[in-house]
Amino acid sequence: MSWRRIKSAAMVLVTLASVPVLRAVSPVAQNSQEPQPTAEFFLKQGNSFVKAGEWKQAIAAYRHALELDPNALPAHYGLGDAYGAERKFPEAIREYKAVLAAKPGFPGIHAKLGALYEAGGKVSDAVAEYRAEVESHPSDPQAHLALGRALTLARDFPAAEREYHRAFELKPGDAKVHAGLAASLEQSGDAAGAIAEFREALKLSPNDPAIAGQLAGALIQGGKMDDGIAAYRSAMALRPQDPEIHLALGNALQANQDLIGAIREYRRAVELRPAETDYRFQLALALHKAGDYGGAIREFGRVIRQKPAYAQAHEELAAAYLSTGNHAAAIASYHEALQYEPLNPALHEELGLVLRKTGELHRAAAELKRAADLAPDNPDDHRNLAEALEAEGDIPGYIQECREEVRLKPDDPDAHLHLANALQSGGQWEASLGEYRAALKLEPESPDLHFRLAMALKVRPEGAEAAIAELERAVALRPEFPEAMVAMAEMLAVRGDSQHAIPSFREAIRMRPEDASLHAGLAHALEASGDVTGAVGELREAYNMAPDNPDYARQLGEALSRQGDYRSAAEAFRAGLARRPKDAALDLDLGIALSKQNDWQGAAGAFQEALQAEPNSPEIHIHLARVFLEMKNAPAAEGEARAALAVTPNSAEGHEALGAAYLAEGKPSEADRELREALRASPEYPEARLALAQTLRTENKLDDAVANVKEYVRLRPADPEGHTLLADLLQAKGDTEGARRESNEAARLRTPPPPKETQQN
Repeated sequence: MSWRRIKSAAMVLVTLASVPVLRAVSPVAQNSQEPQPTAEFFLKQGNSFVKAGEWKQAIAAYRHALELDPNALPAHYGLGDAYGAERKFPEAIREYKAVLAAKPGFPGIHAKLGALYEAGGKVSDAVAEYRAEVESHPSDPQAHLALGRALTLARDFPAAEREYHRAFELKPGDAKVHAGLAASLEQSGDAAGAIAEFREALKLSPNDPAIAGQLAGALIQGGKMDDGIAAYRSAMALRPQDPEIHLALGNALQANQDLIGAIREYRRAVELRPAETDYRFQLALALHKAGDYGGAIREFGRVIRQKPAYAQAHEELAAAYLSTGNHAAAIASYHEALQYEPLNPALHEELGLVLRKTGELHRAAAELKRAADLAPDNPDDHRNLAEALEAEGDIPGYIQECREEVRLKPDDPDAHLHLANALQSGGQWEASLGEYRAALKLEPESPDLHFRLAMALKVRPEGAEAAIAELERAVALRPEFPEAMVAMAEMLAVRGDSQHAIPSFREAIRMRPEDASLHAGLAHALEASGDVTGAVGELREAYNMAPDNPDYARQLGEALSRQGDYRSAAEAFRAGLARRPKDAALDLDLGIALSKQNDWQGAAGAFQEALQAEPNSPEIHIHLARVFLEMKNAPAAEGEARAALAVTPNSAEGHEALGAAYLAEGKPSEADRELREALRASPEYPEARLALAQTLRTENKLDDAVANVKEYVRLRPADPEGHTLLADLLQAKGDTEGARRESNEAARLRTPPPPKETQQN
């Protein structure tokens, strides 16, 4: 790290002394009454302006001299110096070459030409001129020193080192030669050699702050941060009022993570040279990095007032505003920056990202597209544009930009992954699978890519087996991969493979013990395996972990209902309703649980609450109709059944409920009609068969009644009520033996089985 900021070219060597004496041809005197100024007069005037640093006036004077005497070589020489100081390099080169044309061996002219070419970035031309100076004056150590510096710029380090050593021979003990060699070694990557040479130079010139600063930079490049900082402090002690040293020390301190110290040095540089925008800019950057966003915004604002067209300052001011959450100000600053650099793709990209963040998707996409158009070979711009188009809903554009990213980065698995996701969004399943596989081919040991491929395969019905295989591979590569383990457990459960789903859920719970959904998933797998008790336990765990989630309360209630614990089920449903009142599904479940406990009043209330939320639910109307029948309120039951049929006229359950209501009202013919409608819609509907048999019995249609009750017994052979009714009907028909047989079967079904010990004995 140099103690001074590296410029784009070396400073032009300008002679501030008088122009060397060169023999000039005097102009022919003209006859006049007043003496006219001569070329010599203007030449002296030009020299005076040069000493005063008044370059424009010097140029005018030297031109007057050449008008009077075109062969006045001192005027050409002086013009070369003045043009060089004004950074008018072509004009300066022309004037120096005029001197060379007249005096080919004039000392220093090739060196001056070399300095001009060096300042203009023409390194090869600079080397040629410096080499010509060396050839003309091989004993001049300064010529070898300048050539060594130019060869260093040309990165011909061995040749540069030879020139520095020749300068040593000609002028031993010259600190500048050691410093030049050190700088060359530093650029070649030989930090140790550079440090040694800078130390030698500093021994020879211990009070030179420039060499001390260069030593500091070499120490830092060599990884000796503390020594480098100490060297900068030594340079500062030699020249405390030099803002460049404070700047360099600030940079070193910032690199050493000492932001407070860096800010202090940047402030000192600004105090010493307030008009230097670069110092203030570095201070603002450091303040932003330190989290002093207000201070950063103030300093960036001052930089912009000093230099309004400084696009980077507007850009960094926008970033500082973003850090405070002031998106509007950030957007305005990006627009200011773009006024001065409208073709800067990075500015369009940054503005687009902010606009996307604020929800201005269309404008964001426009800015990001501009960035991609300006930098068509930048894959990141295409990626950002793809995301903006996705957010805007432009899926074809999203896919196209992802294709551009793949074109630019064909060996990047992430690029293929992005394209795969885009294709999947567009419903191009086969193409997306191809891109997922292309990504995996580039990075076969990536658990994330195996997981992504599994999720894509999961969408296809025939892809379940392959998806599970990919998930197994992902988990094998990364055992602590909860997302993959959860997905695998869920897929195994859906496939009905409880044997493997259960341990997978348990492993996922080990990784994410606070995830209630995993306990619920395990519960369903346990219940599918027949472990209802275990399922209830896991659902209780899920509910306890997320008591505010009524879905877990409902799932727990349903599991308890399947277990036959309707009282506990009702408690769970009530807990869910406390969190989510007016939930028709929860009220329906509660009503069913209360019905199972013969709490008809409570059940009716629950079903009526459910109907408030879903008044057109035929299922709820039918449940309420059956409850009203149990409550001996046949007219109300009829009303609910009719309400169900109004919504679904062909509902077997609706016709059965209406038939049962008619039967309770003593309307057997109407009951007969509705029950036959129910059986027409669902011939295997046992409740309708039983109710029709009972209706036919009241109509004394015993043969039809017997036929229907026998069909019921076929459908529900373990129901003693069916056998009892059949026995009664057979007895009424005079079939005593058949009646006895059915009565015995009913009695057997009502008798509880003996304990297991009794069975074994």
